[in-house]
Amino acid sequence: MTEITRLLIQSLMFAILVSGLVGWWRVLRFWRKSVSTPIDAAIPSSDPSPTTGIMERLVPARRQNKPFWTPAEFLLAFGLRVVLMIGLSSLFIKEASSTHAPLLVQLAAIVLAIAAMLGWLSLLQRDAPQRVGFQIQKDDLKLGLISTPLILSVVMLISLLASSIVEYEHPVLKSLFANKSILFYILTFLTTAIATPIYEEFLFRGLLQGSLQALANPTPTGETWKPLSVWPLIVSSLIFAAMHFPGQGAAPIPIFVLSLGLGYLYRQTGSLAAPILVHVILNSITLLDAFTAS
Repeated sequence: MTEITRLLIQSLMFAILVSGLVGWWRVLRFWRKSVSTPIDAAIPSSDPSPTTGIMERLVPARRQNKPFWTPAEFLLAFGLRVVLMIGLSSLFIKEASSTHAPLLVQLAAIVLAIAAMLGWLSLLQRDAPQRVGFQIQKDDLKLGLISTPLILSVVMLISLLASSIVEYEHPVLKSLFANKSILFYILTFLTTAIATPIYEEFLFRGLLQGSLQALANPTPTGETWKPLSVWPLIVSSLIFAAMHFPGQGAAPIPIFVLSLGLGYLYRQTGSLAAPILVHVILNSITLLDAFTAS
């Protein structure tokens, strides 16, 4: 049964890789065709601030509410999770040999940190969760599914290349080979494949990239706007990749590329739905592959 499951997971990874390469070939054809077409022909004339470039042609940016938060909220959310993990660990982890308690602590710290930050932002603006990007629309989920093979195919190829130079390491994947408990697998999946992507997208895309976009493209408070600058996406991706260094080999390289793709989705839509979906799929496939291998 395990061998069949592993074969299915590897087949899924291969399908993502192939469909991603086909998708990029179609993107290239679209780009070559679109460079000869004036951008104004592809953007409704009712849009008062059309922008140019392939980024706008692939996924036209929506007009969004300007983020009211600052990078200070990013630092607060990051520090809050650290403090919660330390505090909860001191209260509930009594035995060094415990394998389930650390996962429960991580899961609780993530949930509490997200809830506390959304509560704080909601005190400043009542519709804060929606403005940060916690809004689910059918089109965003569809965009996430379409973007998954495009983003993950590149990440997979770069990851294979990077791991051939420097061996990939991850403490979570290491622990899977040392533990055979079904409960441990379930808690690991909930923490790493579900909760962590939601927290990281909220932290790095919503709070960090969103606040940098507001600084890069200032507009009067209360007016809708489009994030035009690219550097907030690059800076937030560099910080996201740096958070995975050291200790994970060459992982920061594909993680940076992943972050660029996820940041692009957030930049164009102002929603966390598509980035979270892609991130959850990646972490789920990686963990399921490790589960079957262990």
